[in-house]
Amino acid sequence: MDGGGRADPISHGQMHAAEELRSVRPLLGEEGFWLVSRICGEGYSLGEVVRPGSSKRAKLKAARDLRQYLDLRCELWHLSARS
Repeated sequence: MDGGGRADPISHGQMHAAEELRSVRPLLGEEGFWLVSRICGEGYSLGEVVRPGSSKRAKLKAARDLRQYLDLRCELWHLSARS
């Protein structure tokens, strides 16, 4: 590391997004919060958050769980396409 330059400051939008995510923590539960925050908040891929060497079934379950947590979040934002 050359120590060059300051890190980019956190934008207002990033702070707002983090606060929104924290606000749903009780609703998502610890597992849901962990999964959503890793993928949506920190930019990890689904393959990175599932244990290395996990079965295809485990990866599909993680994808299904993520979709459910995001659907729940959309319902709170009144963005759900479900009727």
